[in-house]
Amino acid sequence: MTNLSPCGLRDHARPAHVPVRILFAITAGLVLVCSPGCRTPKQRAGTQATKSAAKLAAPRVVAPHPPFGRVWLSRADFTAEDTGPEDDYGGPLITDRVLYRVLHEGGAVRAVDLHTAKVLWQKQTERHTVPVDDGKTVYVAAKGKLIACDPLTGHERWGVPLADLLPADYHVELTPIAARPGSVFCGSYRLIVAFDTTKRKRTWTIELPYMWQSFTLRGRPYYVRPIIAADRYLIFTGDFGIVCIEIKTGRLRWHYPPEGPNARRPGEPDLVVPYYAVSGIAADSARLYFMGAGEGTGGLETGALDPATGRLLWRAAPMRTNVRQAPAPLGGLALFVGKDGWLHAVNAADGKPRWKFRSPEGKLYLSGPTVYGDEIFLHTGKALIALDASGRKLWTWRTRDGDTPNPTRISVFNDGVLLHELGTFVYYAMVKPRASAAATETRPKMGMNNLSAI
Repeated sequence: MTNLSPCGLRDHARPAHVPVRILFAITAGLVLVCSPGCRTPKQRAGTQATKSAAKLAAPRVVAPHPPFGRVWLSRADFTAEDTGPEDDYGGPLITDRVLYRVLHEGGAVRAVDLHTAKVLWQKQTERHTVPVDDGKTVYVAAKGKLIACDPLTGHERWGVPLADLLPADYHVELTPIAARPGSVFCGSYRLIVAFDTTKRKRTWTIELPYMWQSFTLRGRPYYVRPIIAADRYLIFTGDFGIVCIEIKTGRLRWHYPPEGPNARRPGEPDLVVPYYAVSGIAADSARLYFMGAGEGTGGLETGALDPATGRLLWRAAPMRTNVRQAPAPLGGLALFVGKDGWLHAVNAADGKPRWKFRSPEGKLYLSGPTVYGDEIFLHTGKALIALDASGRKLWTWRTRDGDTPNPTRISVFNDGVLLHELGTFVYYAMVKPRASAAATETRPKMGMNNLSAI
């Protein structure tokens, strides 16, 4: 009598003197020895699929937590009335390691290591330009050229005369406004140009019937950094509201509000209080979120659009608030700060309320929300607060008095938090960073430095 084992090997019938438990152990041993070579093709394919899925699964992002220590502090020597273009563009360019400062007098970009406050490099640029990045390269306008720079060293990888990007008979100053892998987008007044960074040539040009991303807020120009939505659309703002250009073709798809620039009052100059001023835009894979105000809205309002069509999906009631950030998406939620210091969480699909959280500091003392992983970070001017996606408070950590007297923008990283607003930057790092493969990296010493050179 012959039997097939689980490995497909032939066993002889069990001798009468061999106990069942011993034979089972022997058989199990054969399975272990023969595995995986003796598995069926279906079993091997299943194992390989499991391993592949494990490799593709993104690791869970773990947010930083207290206790923190202040690593460095920098205050600029200028007032809110004399800020640089980075403040007009909704804050400086910040990556996971580098802070790119635009010097307030214009004409230079300075790259600073976030963890040590060390100046990595500085480059003279065209006045009123801001750097943009595609994740691997930083682009600036300098010496009449569009220059691609190494993010950490500032080394010039290549440069193209900006005049070569312009159509014939155009004489305007271009500056980079957005980038993604393979493309960088430049603009000036009514002109938007797409440049292929692989082939090093212009791919399309569009001239708008109105000026892009410029309007006046409290007597000074205000700009919002353009974004890429759904990896297909270039979204930017202006004195007309929001406009969407299809990246592949350069075709103008839509603008919001639909009536757009036609609502300007007769006889007004170019830079005036606009019909619809957008103070913040953000996007997830399905929706574009905005905060803006226009004639008759009664205050800032927030809402969501379909990025492909510009169709209004929902709009929340106008709010009296000084927070001008776009709603922050988190899963199926959209988060924004409303009146009286409340953080509102609404359904991202229809805008219906889900929950809300009030600042312990009272009225209007709450920053716009920043999402990192599945946690929500807020700043009250006196403390950092972290919430989970249900609105439950996870922790509160008091910042140093005088560091940031007002609620500020928050940038969150794996082991620290950067607070920044109007030229003031404060970086806090976890005192005991979590163990990792990079745990042997030298950590900066906690200090009281006022690094005005940043």
